[in-house]
Amino acid sequence: EQWINHVRKRGRKKRSKEARMLLEWIANLGFLAKDDESGLLMSFPIQTRSLIASHIVDYLLKETTPVSTLATLGHVNLVMECVGQGFSLPVDNGNVLKSMTELYRRWLLEKVRPPPVDANESMIFKKIFRHFSLLFAPRTDKDSSVEIHADLCCTVLEICEQVGRVIGARLSVDMWEDILLIMLGITDSLLKGGRGGTDQTSPLGTKLCPRLLQVLFELWLRSGTKNQKLWSQLRDLIQGWRYRLPVIVQWNALCLGLTNRVIRLLYGPDEGADSVIFATADGGSSKVMVEEQHVYYSWYRMMHILGDLETLHLPQEYLEAMKGLSKITSTFLMVGSNNAQSKNKPDGNSILHVVGPWLFRAVNVKKKEAFDKGVAEATQALCSVFIQKHNTEFSSTYLACFYRGLEEGLKKNNYLMDVVLTSCKTLFQQELQGARTLIPAFVKAISHVLSHGKGKYLQGIVSPMPALRGACIQILGYMISLATHFGNIKFPAVPTGKGSITSYAELPVILDGEILLESLRTEETPANLQNLFWMTTGYIYENITPENNFPNLFVTLLLHQIMAPESWPLEVILSALSVLSELSHLYPLFKKDKSKDTATFLVVTLCKLIEFEHSTSSTKDAPPEDLLIASFYTVLNWIMADQWLLKDRDTLKKVFETIELGMGISPKFKSNGPEEGAASKNLLTPTPRIKEAAEYCLINLMNMVDTFPTALGPTAISCPMSEEDILESMQLKPQNLAVYIFDQTIISVIRHATKEAKIPKVTIVLRDLTGKYIWTSQLRYPAPALDIEETHIPKDPKYDLKPPKSNPELSEEDKKFLMQIMELLEPAEKRRHDIIFEKAKQRESEENSLLQSKNYGLGDNIVAKRPRFPPIDQSGFAVSPNRLWLTHLGFLSLVNHQRFSVVQPFNAAAPFNYVHNFKILDQTRERDTYSAAVCFTKGAVTEEEIFENNLGSVEYSLFVNSVGWSVKLDDHKGYKGGLENVKVTGEYAPYSATYDYEMIFHVFTLMPSVDKMAHKKRFLTNDKVLISWVEDLDQYDLKMLKSFDLAINIVINPLKSGLFRIRIFRFKSWIPVFGPLLDEMVVNKNSLAALTRQTAVNACKILREDKTKAFAKRKILIDDFIQTHKVQFEPLHQFYASQFR
Repeated sequence: EQWINHVRKRGRKKRSKEARMLLEWIANLGFLAKDDESGLLMSFPIQTRSLIASHIVDYLLKETTPVSTLATLGHVNLVMECVGQGFSLPVDNGNVLKSMTELYRRWLLEKVRPPPVDANESMIFKKIFRHFSLLFAPRTDKDSSVEIHADLCCTVLEICEQVGRVIGARLSVDMWEDILLIMLGITDSLLKGGRGGTDQTSPLGTKLCPRLLQVLFELWLRSGTKNQKLWSQLRDLIQGWRYRLPVIVQWNALCLGLTNRVIRLLYGPDEGADSVIFATADGGSSKVMVEEQHVYYSWYRMMHILGDLETLHLPQEYLEAMKGLSKITSTFLMVGSNNAQSKNKPDGNSILHVVGPWLFRAVNVKKKEAFDKGVAEATQALCSVFIQKHNTEFSSTYLACFYRGLEEGLKKNNYLMDVVLTSCKTLFQQELQGARTLIPAFVKAISHVLSHGKGKYLQGIVSPMPALRGACIQILGYMISLATHFGNIKFPAVPTGKGSITSYAELPVILDGEILLESLRTEETPANLQNLFWMTTGYIYENITPENNFPNLFVTLLLHQIMAPESWPLEVILSALSVLSELSHLYPLFKKDKSKDTATFLVVTLCKLIEFEHSTSSTKDAPPEDLLIASFYTVLNWIMADQWLLKDRDTLKKVFETIELGMGISPKFKSNGPEEGAASKNLLTPTPRIKEAAEYCLINLMNMVDTFPTALGPTAISCPMSEEDILESMQLKPQNLAVYIFDQTIISVIRHATKEAKIPKVTIVLRDLTGKYIWTSQLRYPAPALDIEETHIPKDPKYDLKPPKSNPELSEEDKKFLMQIMELLEPAEKRRHDIIFEKAKQRESEENSLLQSKNYGLGDNIVAKRPRFPPIDQSGFAVSPNRLWLTHLGFLSLVNHQRFSVVQPFNAAAPFNYVHNFKILDQTRERDTYSAAVCFTKGAVTEEEIFENNLGSVEYSLFVNSVGWSVKLDDHKGYKGGLENVKVTGEYAPYSATYDYEMIFHVFTLMPSVDKMAHKKRFLTNDKVLISWVEDLDQYDLKMLKSFDLAINIVINPLKSGLFRIRIFRFKSWIPVFGPLLDEMVVNKNSLAALTRQTAVNACKILREDKTKAFAKRKILIDDFIQTHKVQFEPLHQFYASQFR
């Protein structure tokens, strides 16, 4: 018991000493003057002090105690002497401490209080705050509870906070300064390491730090003080608190709140905040109304209160400080974001004047690696300023500091390199002065990143490896056109070592050899692979020459990867096939000695792929439709790119074997023998879609190779004339038209008039899945046919015909022989002979008489008659040319009679009863058709600025003339896309076509501005794809396009360098990656139109709701025609009889 009493006695003495030390500490800081007249009870025993304070406070807090109890200032001072010392009591006197706190709260905040308090408010308040400060003296009792102590202190802090909020406006300047001085003393005693009886591990200081700082800063703002000495004291003291993270956090919150208030004052009611609002320790917020002039003053002083941030010794505090500056930077950058048209917003230099001193030092002053996260925050903040405020004419000093920081970050370590690369994805697109000097450093870093793949992880990076590689690919999208645009211009300073370049002309060397192909081999992320495919395609468009072998290497690499056992995912392979199809347009520019080899290799490889996927060895239940369809179309595109296949018989044979396989008619599918049967078991049956793709390849090869474009140009595949046109031009009647069907081909045969040509001649109109074709057929002989008339042979005297003699004389020898015969006869036979002879002579005499009377059948002229032509029908037309033409071509053979049929003949009561079907079929396009809208704006923010604009820049006009060739709509026979009424839609439009598609561009600047622009709005709504030429991208507001249900917006933004920045906006989440243009790619003028056209075509293909190919739609219409008009002849003889009239 004696030992315990001894310990308690020492504790009592120590507590009194601690309380006195705290007051002395505050006094030593110069904040308060020592008062020797107070503190009498501090030396009394704790029990006595507690008892005195408890009885006094309990009595005064009773509701029955009258306010007038303390009638004089002496009474109040006496009570405060007894109560005030109680704030130094141990925390196990919690109830007494709470009661004392409540009494002072009432005197501070409530209206009903002793009259002397009202009369001497300033003096009493100063004593109260001085007494409050005693509570914050640390307790060292082992049994004391830091939690209880902290709660008591928080109650006092809340009262102080309420004083500032409720009665702060009526407090005098002197009173405010006393309060601030006491708060400074309290804060410094708790947070300053090694002083005031505390250190940085003080449990109470750690517990109270966030709340204490929040109250201090709030009271500081509410005081509105401009006392230079006070501000200097705060600045000096806070240097000793900076090692505590909550100090930096609270400083960040306060500076951000002040910044928002400054922004409101500078930039109007739509920005910032109407008061200083900053986050509190409990997760809430504090709102402080500060006079306008004091806002600026406080903001500046608070921003600089921490001093030089580079002297912060702890990485975590340094990082937190940089995060705060980053938030302030973002707040300035957000000004005007809700109103793109607003011009009242800070420029880049203004923002950097505020935060630049800290940020530039952060990225340029060398530090330990532990501080890299803070440097990264500063780097990101600077990048956001320079990128988002690119229109600012930045100070050259700022630019130099920024570029140096980036360069250092790229080469320091992987972590900072990661941050720089991911933060600068669009830096070069802003074309800041001198920014391209960084290209060598970026190329070297990108090469370092993209060379790591297939499981190789870069140590120290913070971003996921796919995100970092994706950033590198996007940056490369800016560089693809630099070599052709800037040529041999050298960089002023370049890094040394592997991957270094000295001029723009060297970019292709490193891109070809070390970056693009290597990244294709090592990339594993599907999205990155697809972007890499299209970016490389754009690079080839920009840099392809007949001497460059890179396109061949790229094609070969894609094919090897597609065929590899561990290939890419299906979505990536489909993207690769799309890229290969796209490159077929550049086939004429492929390297001369390799082009045929590349094309052959591609076609043969894809044929092998199709064959493999049909094989059951591919471990699939059915052939993969999308893969095989894309393969067939890719093969067709490369064949149609040139006529090389006509000279390569082996490849030609392979292609047709593959088509047979795809259509399911290959001999391998038959099972007539054991071997063929076995082969059929190893093949999967193609699906209908695969058969359709194979058939499409077949009919295009047979119809288009060596014939496209036609004599009419690429605009038309079909012959424009109809049967009606032909009959009218030849003045023929409808009866001369007959229509037949052979498989899925409709054959119209028009007989020519006999009077015009007496040799059989017909005009044939053929309609099949690919279009309509007109032929004229005539039976030809070696010499022209003669007029067939009766000809008379003239009489020649030397050929005078006379009647034969009646009794020709016998020779002597004949007479002698006759007598010998007669001697051999019997008498009776002789008599019979004489009788017969006499009768014969008589008959001969009669016949001669008759012949003489008829002149022996001879006239004056002898006539020779030739065979006549077939009879002419009543209408004057021959009836046989149709049958003869069909017979000669084998249509009427027995072999084909099941495939050949007749269309119901002409009906005089309802002439041309099937011509309507012809019109519908002829109006169906033979190729897929697409359309896209094109507009020009200098930076439109409203619909009217887009639709009413009928003029554009010179570069825009060149683009419009290059994206397709200009067609006069009145004479245009191809796809018009609704541009029929030239008075409303204009006279001309850009148009493009290949063997398998047609593309029309609805250019708003070529259309007259009439009818409130309803026609332009209609096209924009229907097209789904908009190509926008935007001079000022910052002013371009996508919100105005929402009402048109657009799906894709391709934006072209001319840059100061003469290059063109591309933005791709996809308004539907399901739209996949497509190209060849990618978002944030930069291209040259020479390739802009071609790349934009192909990107628009690919966008339209993706958005097309009906995926049915044009030839399949024609097939449906032809089938309907056949079902409606086909005439069935049974039995067979009726069929043949129908060919005669």
